[in-house]
Amino acid sequence: MHWAQEMTKRLPDDTDVRRAFIYTAAAREDYAKAHELGRQLIDAGKAESSDMNSVAWNSLFTGKVSQDDLEAATKSAQVAQNNNAPALHTLGCVYAEIGKTKEAREILIQAMDLLSLDQPESNYWYGFGRIAEQYGESEVATLRLQSSEEAQKNRRKCRARPTDWRKNRLAAMRDSK
Repeated sequence: MHWAQEMTKRLPDDTDVRRAFIYTAAAREDYAKAHELGRQLIDAGKAESSDMNSVAWNSLFTGKVSQDDLEAATKSAQVAQNNNAPALHTLGCVYAEIGKTKEAREILIQAMDLLSLDQPESNYWYGFGRIAEQYGESEVATLRLQSSEEAQKNRRKCRARPTDWRKNRLAAMRDSK
């Protein structure tokens, strides 16, 4: 940690150093800190499309998606000219989280089309599960979230531990019954 503090003193405005702190916070599952540091990068005017996408993505893990997070996801997708599946996936999940189900579905399908997917991959099931949950379809949402969890077990790479995210959502659904 001493090394990190030294690096921050020497290079306080270095974007790569800032990104390293964001990545480290997310890797430690401190999504609130990763989100906060990402917001600082955006506020400093140094964020790229992937930085904005990460801020929006990390907000999903905090359980507190704001209008600023929606704007970050939207801008990330726009900067990528709506031709970046991960940016669109994040935007779709943010829409699902805030209850904009029509937009969520359209964006998630658009992202799947970019990847030529006939069926959602594990991380897409989360978004579709949240849409079902917004419509009060708890059983369907649970099945979608469990499907995404099972499919995720068969994959080696995924960003920011969506398995934990799905487990948290399933637990929240059980608690609300």
